[in-house]
Amino acid sequence: MSAETPTFASLERARARQHATLRLFRPLAVLVVVLVAIAGARTQPRPGISGEYLGVLLALVGFAAAVAGAIASRRAPAAVQVPILVPLFSLLIASSAVLVWLQPDGLGLVGVFIAVSAAGLRLPSRSGTALVVGALVAWAVAATQAEHHSVTGVVLNELGVAAFFLMARFAGRFAVRAGAPARRRTPAGCATGR
Repeated sequence: MSAETPTFASLERARARQHATLRLFRPLAVLVVVLVAIAGARTQPRPGISGEYLGVLLALVGFAAAVAGAIASRRAPAAVQVPILVPLFSLLIASSAVLVWLQPDGLGLVGVFIAVSAAGLRLPSRSGTALVVGALVAWAVAATQAEHHSVTGVVLNELGVAAFFLMARFAGRFAVRAGAPARRRTPAGCATGR
């Protein structure tokens, strides 16, 4: 066995480190939801029960539900994760677009970055790419409808969203090739358990 050939023990250690890292990031997702909710509650228009206020409230609820669902989906069998994740990421993108539109000074764009990054890591290429295209269109439409977004700002944010997706896709492929994750890709490209 060469020095470059990983052993079963080294792969298990790498898998344990990966799981430990993922456990550390879960509270970060909750923190992001809390920050977006606080910012959404303090930014004008504030959540309410009619008109644009109701739109903000529904977008904040959708944002939180989508992130919570994506976190909970990690426990679902691999075969059903994609059918669960695509609607959740779509809800997160739609909720974020509504927040960008109704609260141009808020943190709505954060949800788009979360959704495309997670899609890059957890979805097959076709589903992930379709989701990113949808995110780019939804965000551009919402931002151009909002009052405070310049064309240059919209284009720069679009490039950032695409870059986040590509970096996440690259990181996921690199991890699979390195043999470090506890998950592997099936011929269809879906992440599965061992």
